[in-house]
Amino acid sequence: MKKLVAFLLVTVMCLSLCACGDQTKAVDKQLQGTWEDSTGVIYTFAEGRFTCEAKLFGVSLGVREGDYEITDRSVALYFDNGADELLEYTYAEKELTLHGMKKIG
Repeated sequence: MKKLVAFLLVTVMCLSLCACGDQTKAVDKQLQGTWEDSTGVIYTFAEGRFTCEAKLFGVSLGVREGDYEITDRSVALYFDNGADELLEYTYAEKELTLHGMKKIG
């Protein structure tokens, strides 16, 4: 009986991990492109890399870049300078929403 329960738990865990992998791919596909946050900072995502550009009155304050990783409910940004940032998202009904951001391209 214990072996059966253990087997069922392992099976459920494996299936849930497979489902997460599919969702991660779908989120990554919709993430590709350019997003703007509520303060006007522009994020561009492409193939595991991102750029982040802040502007003030149309003048660039600089561009930072790095790698990103999609986790269960957030996009983890790993800037090349060593800083980290998390962008929370919702993925429902095959639609990606980055909290506080809108897709502009």
